Amino acid sequence: MSAHPRVLRPALLVPAAVVAVVLARLAVLGAPISRDEAGFLIVGGQWGPGRSLYGDYFTDRPPGLVALYAVADGLGGLTALRLLGLVVAAACVLLAAGLGRRVAPGRPEAPAGAAVVTAGLLSTPLTDFMVVNGELLVLGGTWALLRAVPAIRAPTDAPPPATQDGPVVLVRWALLAGVLGAGALSVKQSFGEVAALAVLLAAYLLWRAGVRPALVLAGGVLAGALVLIGALLALSASRGTDVTGLWEAVVGFRGRAGEVLAAYAPGGTEERGLRLLGAFVATGAPLGLLLVLRLPWRPRGGLGRDPVTTWLCAALMVVEGVAIGLGGSYWLHYLVQLVPGTALLVACALGRESTRPRWRSAPALGAATVGVVAVASVAGFVGELVDPRAVPPDDQAVVAYLRDHASPDPAQRTAVVAFGNPALLWHAGMTSPYPELWSLPARVRDPRLARLTALLESPEAPAWVVTDRGRLATWGIDARTGDQVLAERYERVLDTTAYDVWRRR
Repeated sequence: MSAHPRVLRPALLVPAAVVAVVLARLAVLGAPISRDEAGFLIVGGQWGPGRSLYGDYFTDRPPGLVALYAVADGLGGLTALRLLGLVVAAACVLLAAGLGRRVAPGRPEAPAGAAVVTAGLLSTPLTDFMVVNGELLVLGGTWALLRAVPAIRAPTDAPPPATQDGPVVLVRWALLAGVLGAGALSVKQSFGEVAALAVLLAAYLLWRAGVRPALVLAGGVLAGALVLIGALLALSASRGTDVTGLWEAVVGFRGRAGEVLAAYAPGGTEERGLRLLGAFVATGAPLGLLLVLRLPWRPRGGLGRDPVTTWLCAALMVVEGVAIGLGGSYWLHYLVQLVPGTALLVACALGRESTRPRWRSAPALGAATVGVVAVASVAGFVGELVDPRAVPPDDQAVVAYLRDHASPDPAQRTAVVAFGNPALLWHAGMTSPYPELWSLPARVRDPRLARLTALLESPEAPAWVVTDRGRLATWGIDARTGDQVLAERYERVLDTTAYDVWRRR
């Protein structure tokens, strides 16, 4: 009899986890659109030659994300985007199960546990689970890397399985890992897990198998990444987005944004950081970090018996933790990046044989992690159903006013929301002549509002301006001239608790 804890029947848990994550996302399909979803749908829907990086708008995200939102917009908008997220989440669960089978062959608990943990973390409001992210590509790249090196698995007392995989198979899976890893980075520039694991695995092969296998793996991953990057750059160029602008947005902007946040960000950033930490604890995922202490670290023999999966797990969690820490704004959906590392840790733990007492063993701790994450996810999801999120009353009032009073002429249905709530534009069916839809780009790229002020004084001035409590000024922005021009050229027509609406005179 296996020493592994069995919760229900492992063979049934993988399909059950897929069904659970699908039903959870279907249940919230009609939830209000988030600011990011609205902004990226606006950007993706008009991506073409324009006055800014992506058409007429700027975002510091790579083109892969904009392309995904462009597809969603073309397929119908928000509902299509949410259904895309549903497919991504279900695929993540299946890929997590594939990771479990890869690192612990013959141990049904490993894929089942990885699938349940992934479904739990992708079905809880603690991770803002409705937001579409790039974790599918990270999981896929991780799985492809482990497939490329068939001897990598959780060490057991049994000899490693015989394999006939050769250099051709290694190249094939390395290429796929490179494509998926570059795809993850093209969605968000901090999704570097696959690249980190590729370096670690190449070093491992160099140590245990020689120079040639290491070069084959590294070369395959690099070649696959270059293929996808080339395709995305070609797509971007065809839509008027140049390479120099992309580099500045994806790399240069982040450094300046960090300086602005460090210099001006109010206590709200610290509060969000504490909230993020609290949500992380509430998910139950920190219990999985203890698994690293229960996994083997020292080599114990041949290629198939080295505990390299422990190093992979540790590297993955470190990269994910650093990426979250460097994110700066600390939104809840940052936690979704922990899914691949947590799933791999759980799979490795449940794939172990242990001589420790059962309650102290890695399999027992892995099973406990699965149970805690599942319970926390169900509790959070039930809470979301009991008290669903809604559009704030002030947002509803602003949108209703704009819809009732805006000109039917599309050329006059223009507004600037200062700053950072593109959902108001999306709900009102308006466009913005100002390229900064989010607050941080405005603070970094136009801190004195020189461009916005020039726009308000120009013939292309928006018909409407929505401000925060009657003024353009906010932290990190000098709006003395901008507020003066706003008062001269616009009249205030609506005053709510959170917003003021101004109409061009």
